[in-house]
Amino acid sequence: MNPVASICRAASASAVSGWLQAEAVALRRGHRVVLQDIRLTLRPGQLTVLTGPNGAGKSSLLGVLAGLIEPTEGQVSLDGMALPDWLPVQLARRRALLNQHSRMEFAFHAEQVVMLGRSPYRGRDDASRNRQIVERAMQAAQAETFVGRLYPELSGGEQKRVQLARVLAQIWGAPEGPAWLLLDEPEAALDIAHQHALMRRLQALACQGYGVIAAIHDLSLAARYADQVVLLQQGRQVAAGHPDEVLSAAQVSAVYGIATRRVATPDGWMLWVGG
Repeated sequence: MNPVASICRAASASAVSGWLQAEAVALRRGHRVVLQDIRLTLRPGQLTVLTGPNGAGKSSLLGVLAGLIEPTEGQVSLDGMALPDWLPVQLARRRALLNQHSRMEFAFHAEQVVMLGRSPYRGRDDASRNRQIVERAMQAAQAETFVGRLYPELSGGEQKRVQLARVLAQIWGAPEGPAWLLLDEPEAALDIAHQHALMRRLQALACQGYGVIAAIHDLSLAARYADQVVLLQQGRQVAAGHPDEVLSAAQVSAVYGIATRRVATPDGWMLWVGG
């Protein structure tokens, strides 16, 4: 068990505002069932990881939780109010979504891309505050060295860090209540050092009171950093809870269709190996 995650869970247990709830959510596209009977109560102050095989519904669930995809059945609510009832600008200040692929061909400098995250505050915050938040968000995403560089000329991993800074800037210091950060495979295209730096940053944001939901494939990262894990398979919620319980060898083997065993390393890592 990660001690930092335990502290954050204990600290967030008393919080009652800012909850994000999925109530009997289902999503269909034509005759295909994408999600079915998703029931989650997510609290700010926690890092939640969505994981599961390809096609399990992780990206679709993130879109539904963000209010960008309307479920076929059920609803998602924030602060007890259904997401469609929120004014778009108010919702934009309370949650930000980092898509798996964020294409941008315009010759913007990196800091200009990050400034796009401040769009929901246009006319509310002055230019000086927005610049200060952009600077802090870029530092938090380890993207401050990209200032002045053209976004299309950055590598895939560098662009990922700029996009992370953009969504951080969108919810930085959200005034209306606890904010939510949703990320679709944020570790993709990052080297191993930046993967761990990213997960530590997400963990730190959760400790600061943000709600953080990340869809990732790496079970070792999920076990090491997450407060809770939601395991999906073919659109179904197989399990949700503490990583040690959800990511058991038996459950992972059943969901992924391959015999696995869980191996603990001396420094506390959990690895899943076939056979």
